[in-house]
Amino acid sequence: MKNPRQSEIVAFFSLLALFTGIIGSGCEPEELSRQAGGKCEAGSAQIAIWDGFLQRVCGCGGTDGEIFTPPTPLTCTFKLGQTVVVNYQGPVLTHQIIPVGSPGIPEGPLYDPNSSNRIYSHAFTLTATGNYLFKDQFNSNLTGSFIVTP
Repeated sequence: MKNPRQSEIVAFFSLLALFTGIIGSGCEPEELSRQAGGKCEAGSAQIAIWDGFLQRVCGCGGTDGEIFTPPTPLTCTFKLGQTVVVNYQGPVLTHQIIPVGSPGIPEGPLYDPNSSNRIYSHAFTLTATGNYLFKDQFNSNLTGSFIVTP
C-alpha cells in the first residue's frame, strides 16, 4: 500500500541528503576561500562567518582559507590602514559580529537568513594599532581577533 505522504517524505530526505552533502563535502580550504569572497583586493583582509566556524579568507597572514572551529579563535593580522571585509556565509543561522572589550571594532550589521534583504558582507578600516577582539552575537563560541600592526 502506498503511503499518502510518500512524495513529502522523499522530498524531505532528498533535501536532507543535499544539505548533508554540502556540509560534509570535505571542501578544501581553497574552495571555501573562493566561495567566501574570492581573491583579496590589495590593502584588504577578509574573514568569513559560517554556521559553526570562522574562516581566514585572505590578507590576514597565515594560511588563506584556514578554518577555525570553537574553541579555537580566528586571528587576522594585517597592517594599519587595511580594510577588513567580513563575509557572512551562513547559510542557515543568524550572525552578527560584535566587539569584545576595548579597543573595539564597529558592530556589524545583522545577517538574517530569513530576511528578503540579507546583508552578506560589510567592511571597515581600523584607525589604530592594537588587538581587536570580536565574537558572533548569536554564537558566542565563534570568536577571534584582528591584530593591527604599524
